[in-house]
Amino acid sequence: MCILDEMNLSHPEQYLAPILSAMEREGGEIPLHGGDAGAYGVPQAISYPGNLVIIGTVNMDETTMGVSDKVLDRAFTLEFWEIDVGAWPGWESSSLPEESRQAVQAVLTRIMTALSPARLHFGWRVISRFLGIVIAMYYNEHGPPHFHARYGDRVIRVGIEDGRILSGRFPRRAQSLVLEWLELHRNELLENWELAEVRKPLMKIAPLE
Repeated sequence: MCILDEMNLSHPEQYLAPILSAMEREGGEIPLHGGDAGAYGVPQAISYPGNLVIIGTVNMDETTMGVSDKVLDRAFTLEFWEIDVGAWPGWESSSLPEESRQAVQAVLTRIMTALSPARLHFGWRVISRFLGIVIAMYYNEHGPPHFHARYGDRVIRVGIEDGRILSGRFPRRAQSLVLEWLELHRNELLENWELAEVRKPLMKIAPLE
């Protein structure tokens, strides 16, 4: 069994093309390289294993690629349409007051109910956009200077000096907003990093308007 998470971040029909071709015929082979098998110690091709099962998850939004008919024709698909707004894990980490959080949750539930008959309702990633991006910096962290950004259930670690994404992954739009905010407040963030190193209270930094 081979499990691919978010397999449509790139084009599945392209990177899976040799495997899709091999699985269509009895004794199909998956090419590995075009060099000398003796020199590399690796065969030029291997037979497609009859007991191999490939399972993948896909997300359909602006950060991913559509899945082509070539892939869908050879796959069994299981779609998850029932979305529980109240079960979104980001509610607990939200900085909203309880009253505001309940109001937002109620509005989103009504929107979801209205859109569901047309299958235009949304998932947890869209819910996270209503609550924005949360920036955090912690004590007792090691360099280089960085901060953490949370967007729904996703977290990235961003280098302050060069804007490099040290870990994690965001949707493109959310990441561009974080980097735009960083450009405006780099000096303040560096000051906060120095304060954090000596465990002093950090300064509040204005959000992106």
